[in-house]
Amino acid sequence: MKLSYICRGNASLQGKPKIYFSSHPDDFSKYFDQIKEILLKESNVSIWYDENRCADDDRQEIADQLHQMHLVVIPVTKKLLTQKNQTVSVEFPLAQKLHIPILPLMMEGGLDQLFEQQFGSIHYLIPEQTDETAVPFSEKLHKWMEEVLTTDSRTQKIRDIFRGGMFLSYRKADRYYARNLMNMIHKNESLQDVAVWYDEFLLAGENYNQNIENSLIGSKAFILAVTPNLLAEGNYVQRIEYPMAVSEHKKIIAVEMAETNKTKLSRLYPDIGNVISFDDPDTIRKHIEDCFAGCPPKQNCSDIHKKFLLGLAYMNGINVELNREKGFALIEEAAKNGDIEAIKELIILYRDGKGVDRSLQSSFTWRIKLIDKLENQYRTKPDADLFNELFSQTFELAQNFQRDGNIRYAGMYYKKLYQFAQSGIYTDNIEKMLMYSKVQLALGDMEAEKGNNENAVTLYRDTLKLRKQMIEQYSGEKNIPFLRRHLSVPYLKLGDLELRLGYFDTALELYKNCYRLRYAAYKELKGGDFKEYEARRDYAVILMRLGELFDNAAHRTAQNNGDSSEEVNTAMTYYTESLKERQALYDELRNAPAMRDLSLAYARIGKLALDCNNQDVAAENFNQMLTITRQLADKSDSIQDRRDLANALLLYSRTQGLPFKLLSVQEGREIMEQLATQTMSYRDRNTVAQFYVETGESYLNMDILHLTAQWYYKAHQIYLSLYKEFGNLSDSYQKACYGDIALSFFRMGTFARKNANYLCLQDALHAFSDLKQLYPDDSNFIHNYELCKKLLEDFHEDSPDDTE
Repeated sequence: MKLSYICRGNASLQGKPKIYFSSHPDDFSKYFDQIKEILLKESNVSIWYDENRCADDDRQEIADQLHQMHLVVIPVTKKLLTQKNQTVSVEFPLAQKLHIPILPLMMEGGLDQLFEQQFGSIHYLIPEQTDETAVPFSEKLHKWMEEVLTTDSRTQKIRDIFRGGMFLSYRKADRYYARNLMNMIHKNESLQDVAVWYDEFLLAGENYNQNIENSLIGSKAFILAVTPNLLAEGNYVQRIEYPMAVSEHKKIIAVEMAETNKTKLSRLYPDIGNVISFDDPDTIRKHIEDCFAGCPPKQNCSDIHKKFLLGLAYMNGINVELNREKGFALIEEAAKNGDIEAIKELIILYRDGKGVDRSLQSSFTWRIKLIDKLENQYRTKPDADLFNELFSQTFELAQNFQRDGNIRYAGMYYKKLYQFAQSGIYTDNIEKMLMYSKVQLALGDMEAEKGNNENAVTLYRDTLKLRKQMIEQYSGEKNIPFLRRHLSVPYLKLGDLELRLGYFDTALELYKNCYRLRYAAYKELKGGDFKEYEARRDYAVILMRLGELFDNAAHRTAQNNGDSSEEVNTAMTYYTESLKERQALYDELRNAPAMRDLSLAYARIGKLALDCNNQDVAAENFNQMLTITRQLADKSDSIQDRRDLANALLLYSRTQGLPFKLLSVQEGREIMEQLATQTMSYRDRNTVAQFYVETGESYLNMDILHLTAQWYYKAHQIYLSLYKEFGNLSDSYQKACYGDIALSFFRMGTFARKNANYLCLQDALHAFSDLKQLYPDDSNFIHNYELCKKLLEDFHEDSPDDTE
């Protein structure tokens, strides 16, 4: 493995962060120059690469080289993810093991699932994409590089806390000994702030002479790593470094790292004096301490903050050896003692796995501590910059919790953000305005989920108003299609809410507004980039929503004994158009999200066909959905993909005759039982109950009534337990849980004419009576109440007199 490097101009390598470029061999010529220019423009770094790597490169040599790197950059392509290569099989795992941050750059679209399989949950950046916060790639890269690499200004602060430096001289073959010597020196707390100049173990050729002269003259001591390799006459240490140290009258501290011929050593290195054994660390420490007695650092700061800066020094190899473990320990100690900069650093270290095992939970925990400290500072002394940082940190934490599925904590921090925003100005910057509006949307979603519909509508309309203001305020910007897309979101959410509440005309008008915005963006954004794909997907989503709206209207028309054919045809038209767009996206991207979208489109068409008693069309679409979801579940085995597979099996079973129906239901039921045990969530346990009902209905069709009763009763028990656990959480949960109980009583009361079923019908009647009073606008409860009442009346008429 022979590395080359490149820097800005002909600048020295000394002190520059090292970035290792790793790629599929065929991608090197295609992407190296492009990425090199981006990185060098962004930061004053050195970029290392091996243009002619061999598959049989020594793994230990690769690890030795990677150990010195501060960042590994990987261009991600289909070839990288699908063909055997050293990046994926060797360098990526080694970088993770060494706790080196990794920056994947997604150079091709449609690789999400393959990327996740090879790289896990590591975050990537997309050079050609502007993300949904409107921040250009260059700004995102700048922020990320600032967090991961040490900037020039921070590097100078770090250098200023050292009391002085020593010059470490060693043969290149003795790199291992040199590292051990530096580690031994810096284990002493009294010597942690003593710098060591060394050549950073660089293997590539650089004209060191001037750098060596400058560093040696500026040092207070000359440390010589003594090994038999020093005895080779004419070596660089003997010819250049040692004579220069003698002529500059530097104190020479020779440390024997391996047994060496002292006679020959004295001949080659006159006046070397006593050679100290590496096994005598106390004597070595005393000699070095004598050199730096009374030497103050250039910059004075608190002991806690000094530990943080020293931690950064060791974490990045600034003035000392690169020792991530030691650096992390120092930063953590400073953070535990309340240093805010140290806490911020720990958040990033845990997030990116730099110097420590990657842990998002630990990153969350430290961010919470940071927010508490910032909030206390802001309450004590309000400040605009402090407010902006407090808002940004809290927003990122809330988003992290939301992505992690922790809705309770996400909601808590979104509410905190909303309260913060009342005292902050968020109309002077498009990014701030969008961030604030996303807080409103997130809160609206949570209010809607809890059934607080009025609060949700207010928040959605406030978001709509603010995003309209954004378009007016930034009408001259290039990102109008992007802003249109964001304006469409509150229209969509308001439409969803109005449709759920049964206000068809209002929902239709809101969906039309969303459609107009998304259709415009769909037409404007062309070129095969990620923005175009997002716009096309958004367009497919609103087509689907319009289909659902007319599908819903058809159900209500049919329930009122009207002609629903027009609504059915309109719904099918929208569903078909959405399927067409999703199929095209899948054909181009071939990734997991596109597959999921496509399976959903097949599901919608299948359900509508089933409602219209068109079994063949329903079966065809459900079969397509089942094929896709099974492929996804086989590849990823994620909770959502297994859940989707179970749902596909349930739908497909409804188009199958016995006993194939039972087989599909059984497979889906077993999947959901495992998931429900794993997640214990309301949704998964409710779905298990649906499978039990479906199983019971299958046996009912086979006239096996005792098995029907068993499966209906099992479903009923789940509904009762869900009502006990979730019924008091919100109005929407109460309505859903109580409604399920009422329906389960009704099923048990109607599948056979027995006295026990009469009692179940009575329980169903009482439940539907309560529900129609609680929710007078819900026609389903009224309809079911009347049906129960009539069945009970018929039951009495059909029953013989209770006499002998």
